Amino acid sequence: MRKKIYFTQYKVNLIRLGNNYDGGYLIPKDIINKVDLLLSFGLGSDWSFEKNFKKKNKKLKINCYDHTIIRKFWYEYTLISIFFFIKNFKNLSNIFTYFKYKIFFSQKNINHLKKKVVLNRYNSYDISINEIIKKHNNKKIFLKIDIEGDEYRILNRLRYFKKLFGFVIEFHNIDLHYKMLNDFLKKNKNFKIVHVSPNNMGGINENNEPTVVEITFINITKFKNFKKLKSKFISKNKLDYPNDPKKKNIFL
Repeated sequence: MRKKIYFTQYKVNLIRLGNNYDGGYLIPKDIINKVDLLLSFGLGSDWSFEKNFKKKNKKLKINCYDHTIIRKFWYEYTLISIFFFIKNFKNLSNIFTYFKYKIFFSQKNINHLKKKVVLNRYNSYDISINEIIKKHNNKKIFLKIDIEGDEYRILNRLRYFKKLFGFVIEFHNIDLHYKMLNDFLKKNKNFKIVHVSPNNMGGINENNEPTVVEITFINITKFKNFKKLKSKFISKNKLDYPNDPKKKNIFL
């Protein structure tokens, strides 16, 4: 049974960064002030995780990579937000999301790079994971990855970040690709799972297993004080919330 990859392996003090729904993630509190660069692959219309990280680490530099967040995206997003507000008189703030985006990414050391993170660069809007590693290998890094399935393409390259303290990844269709994650953990024993949360927006498969799972990893060589768990029992963290509050929650 593939649930063995869902087991958390170390006891750490977790903190939630980002909103209480989709876009928020649990990471070790101890990691926040140890890193000087947050690399975020996949942005969308929610940067609450990045914003909270920056609030807690004022010296942090943030580079967000997402080639889809362009002028066309904001035209469509704003028009749809106006339509839904007129129809339901709800979520007025969504209409002004573009202006919040401009304010956040106009700050010093916070960058939105309109590039797609790929294994090998093919188009002008691509940037290879190797290019990113080469550019930032002297930095103490935390990674957030939500790139709609392409996470499996770059997964094995993460070990080449020399100062990678940890990362959180949203794994899509994990029930089909769990062997890739299993192989990654076997080959890279420094990376340990410290939190697992099913994303209820992805639903479940025929075996009642979640198809989308958010997993937080640490580089255990950077955290000698963390205690290894003796039991493989998973208890729900009080900071976990359903990604979509309108849909049925999923429990591991």
